Amino acid sequence: MPQELGFGSGPTCWRRLAEWQQVGVWEDLQQVLLDQLRAADRLDFSRATVDASHVQAKRGRSRPKVGPSPVDRRRPGSKHHVLTDGGGIPLRVSLTGGH
Repeated sequence: MPQELGFGSGPTCWRRLAEWQQVGVWEDLQQVLLDQLRAADRLDFSRATVDASHVQAKRGRSRPKVGPSPVDRRRPGSKHHVLTDGGGIPLRVSLTGGH
């Protein structure tokens, strides 16, 4: 991150991101937003979409939620899964091993 943005150094931002992930900040924030959207009747449950993508794990198998890919010569990776409502609002996001 460029210092002139005033957000601190790149390593500090990465450290904060990891800390927030570990204590569940993003899950809590998503739940608050979904609760507000539900209360305002802004979620479209008439249809839903599920999608996933495989992402290569650059740091190898030593990370949690990393596994051998069945489609990429068993290289280590993770799968990102997203469930959205009819309007494309993410309802649930999860990360699993590449297998």
